[in-house]
Amino acid sequence: MKRKTRIERVYNEDTGWFETREVELNSYSFTDDDRIMIVREYMESGLPAEEIIKKYYISSRTVLFSWMDKFLSNS
Repeated sequence: MKRKTRIERVYNEDTGWFETREVELNSYSFTDDDRIMIVREYMESGLPAEEIIKKYYISSRTVLFSWMDKFLSNS
């Protein structure tokens, strides 16, 4: 998993110039391997879906369960 980032333009008062910087966001970019790992953790740990969603900043239960459908049907 890789954290998502955003480029911001910030005014530097010392130099009088705008500068760009990369800021980490509270969300991740997921590969298929990451999704499989999260689905496996959900199924094996017995944690409620809400805790997994909060832990990995997943947008909703629907996303988590669609991942489950995708990867469990391919097994």
